[in-house]
Amino acid sequence: MATKSDCKNSPLIFEIDDINGVYRFPVIQALNFSSEQIQKFDAQESPVPLFLELNLAAPCQMACQYCFTESATLLDRRKFKLRDVDLFALKEKKITPLSVSEICDAMVQFSSMGGSVIFLCSEGEVLIRKNSCRQLALKAKELNLGLIIYTNMKVLDEEYATELHNLGVNLSCKLESLNPQINDQLIPGKTINHFYRYVNFSGVDIPEQLSMLLRVYKDDLSKLGLSTTLTSLNAPGILEVRKFAFEHGMQHMIKG
Repeated sequence: MATKSDCKNSPLIFEIDDINGVYRFPVIQALNFSSEQIQKFDAQESPVPLFLELNLAAPCQMACQYCFTESATLLDRRKFKLRDVDLFALKEKKITPLSVSEICDAMVQFSSMGGSVIFLCSEGEVLIRKNSCRQLALKAKELNLGLIIYTNMKVLDEEYATELHNLGVNLSCKLESLNPQINDQLIPGKTINHFYRYVNFSGVDIPEQLSMLLRVYKDDLSKLGLSTTLTSLNAPGILEVRKFAFEHGMQHMIKG
């Protein structure tokens, strides 16, 4: 059961367990560890992490102002082809990217050691690499590992989203503001075709991909989360994003 705080117009704050009296923020399903899992983790002499981040090299079609990778730090890099963008980041950092086979091997080792969840991230947009994502999602399902993918949602259509949903994939979705102008200013596309299109959903304007995900995942909304990077530009509206997420049962992660 969920409840709102007493303050007028404040966002939905806590998820309440009436039986155990536990108060907590909504959390994405893959990270909703049970007390038994946490106790088992604490009891290990040499504990392995409950979740493991693995990086799948991928390009990105966006040019976020604050991007912590090199994919968007220079405006003139927008002229390069998408497949070239991640190569700049990897070469400058002297990183050898993991192959899909190596990531699968790491997942097998992690599972055999008692790990629970894989967080698949990237220097770019993971979901651009559709075949690789399908292969890794199938491997996670085979190993009974939870899988979370961080995404800007741009490459998602209903068929792709349905496939990910059927494979049990959790999605952490980038959303910087419920104001489309601010969202586009913080997450500009590298070309005009890469900017978001917005639709009205429950009285607010959100990217059409997020609206579609809310339909596809309607019976599993806890497998969706929103992720916002806090800046001076979007700070005034951050609670509105949080309210939207919590009212739909989604985790909201704020990065700063």
